[in-house]
Amino acid sequence: MPPQPPNPESPLSLIRTLRAVLIAVVIGVSVGTVLLLGLRALRTPNNPPASTIIPITLGTADHWRRIDSIANIVDVQAFSDNSIWALFAGGAIGRLDNDQWTLMPDNVMGDSMIELPGTKPSVLLVGSAVWQTTDRGASWQAIDLGAAFAANKTTLLASVNGTGDVWVASETALAHYAKGNWATVDAPPGSTLLPMQGMLAARDGSLWITLSKKGVPSALAHYCLDDQWNTWESAEVRPRTESRLIEDSKVGVWFATTNGTAYCDGQKIVSYTFARMNTGGTSIRSDVMLESGLIDQRGGVWWMAANRQVFQFVSGTWQTYIPGDLNFPVSQAGVQQSGSLIADKEGNIWVGGDVLARFKDGQWQTFDPVNGEPFNGLMEKLYITYGRPLARNGDLWFGVSAAGVVRYDGRSWTWFGPQNNALKMPVTAKIHDSYLPLASTSDGGVLLYQTFEHAVYRYIP
Repeated sequence: MPPQPPNPESPLSLIRTLRAVLIAVVIGVSVGTVLLLGLRALRTPNNPPASTIIPITLGTADHWRRIDSIANIVDVQAFSDNSIWALFAGGAIGRLDNDQWTLMPDNVMGDSMIELPGTKPSVLLVGSAVWQTTDRGASWQAIDLGAAFAANKTTLLASVNGTGDVWVASETALAHYAKGNWATVDAPPGSTLLPMQGMLAARDGSLWITLSKKGVPSALAHYCLDDQWNTWESAEVRPRTESRLIEDSKVGVWFATTNGTAYCDGQKIVSYTFARMNTGGTSIRSDVMLESGLIDQRGGVWWMAANRQVFQFVSGTWQTYIPGDLNFPVSQAGVQQSGSLIADKEGNIWVGGDVLARFKDGQWQTFDPVNGEPFNGLMEKLYITYGRPLARNGDLWFGVSAAGVVRYDGRSWTWFGPQNNALKMPVTAKIHDSYLPLASTSDGGVLLYQTFEHAVYRYIP
């Protein structure tokens, strides 16, 4: 039986999940509208989920700033020096200075960015080329990784948490950055790499990545720093497209497969199909995939599926929680743009929908922060659309349809929205238009992205 990992979810997994959510929101708005309206029609209005209506304080507008975007935002990150950087649609990169974006030169573009730690933090940007700057973007150095990483090759950035190791992948090779030096590694013979489908840099510097045959995910591969490739391939453990990977304390990984999940300790794989995972009495459809996963502080493994079923693996057994059940009352009418699990600073698990559900001390407790005062009469129906434990002090921020955000600091709830002009709600806003928490600075500041206006709202404590 695989060991029980105590570490939280991988930073790479969080970043990729965030980017997927943003892209889905910006590009797939019309699809989201149809889904939500259809699901809402199926809901029984007189039988809402049993939950506690909680008192919520109306926050002030004093600490908020609105910042116009250059284009649709793909990713935002705050680095250790509190500088804030954004990637815009089309690959442009900008730095936030005095509530305005300073654009980098036209030739400096990319798909991913990360901070390299050191006495002087530097930014690494990866796209069709690799760029690095150590002076806040005043000058950029192009890094030549060879023909395998030339323009038009698919690349993706992954980093080891806290060590500064970086992996860049093309279809045919890997490039590894450690202690100021780059080294390249060829893909396994007869295979191509699918970095965009699944890639995780482990804490020991090794890399987990999906292999492909004719462009289809076919195997899981692990490259160790002793120049060794290990690969695993079978119909039962085939990684799914856009595979999610989460690392445990033993440098093993859990990953989403085409029919469930599997665990690899570096030597062997244990597979768990949906049939083995599902203990809730309801079969999961074959076309439903696992969307997000994490490992809690107690070593439990959590996965959420696209239909919002939640699976918990602890002490060698699975427990399934189904939306609508008494022990997990999160209605499917509140489907998020992308299903997500949230771990707070105490290790409790949160999920959102019509209401918020928190798993604490082995039980689910539900909260309804948006269907009482001061939200009454604001909109026909409000949903918790997105949440992240973004603030460095551990506060949780949740998007509320088009009505702003609520913050939970572990004791009390505060709403920032249109009623106090802290956040604007456009007159033409629909249910699916929402504020997405993006990033936070070390002083507790938070950035939100308003999907309707494509604007950033910044909270400064």
